[in-house]
Amino acid sequence: MRRRGVSSIISVLLLIVIAVAAAVVTYGFVMGFIGGTTTTTTQTQARIVVEGVQITDFNGSHANITVYVRNTGQVEVNVDRIYLYYANGTGIAASQTASGSNPLPVNSVGSYSVTNIPAASGSYYVKVTTQEGAQAPSEVFTISS
Repeated sequence: MRRRGVSSIISVLLLIVIAVAAAVVTYGFVMGFIGGTTTTTTQTQARIVVEGVQITDFNGSHANITVYVRNTGQVEVNVDRIYLYYANGTGIAASQTASGSNPLPVNSVGSYSVTNIPAASGSYYVKVTTQEGAQAPSEVFTISS
C-alpha cells in the first residue's frame, strides 16, 4: 500500500513562495518605517511663536491690534490670518487677514496688524496661522475702554 502526498517538487515551490511573500511584507514594513522617520515637510519645518499683542486703538466695539510673531522654524513663513478668540474658549470673536512683515525670515520677529476688528471689553487671545501650515496662540490679554 502506497501513501500519496504532495510531491517533493511542489513542497519546495510552496516553501519558496512563502519565503518570498514574507520577505516582501518585511521589506514594505521596514521601508515604510524608515521613510516615515526621515521625511520632513515644510509644515514640520515651519514654526512660529506669538511674542506679544498690543491694542493700538479701541472705540468700544472695534479694535486695532498689532501682533508680534517670531519665526522659530527652519523655513521662511508667510503669516496669513489672525483669529481673535474669547479667553473662556467659547468661540471665535473675529478673523482677519494679517498685513505686515511677509515673508518672515528664520529667527526674525515681524509685526502684523488687524484693523477694525469687532471686539468688546473683555479677555481674549489670538491665534496666528501661516500659509505653510504653522499656527501659534498668544497669551490671554484684556481689552478695556
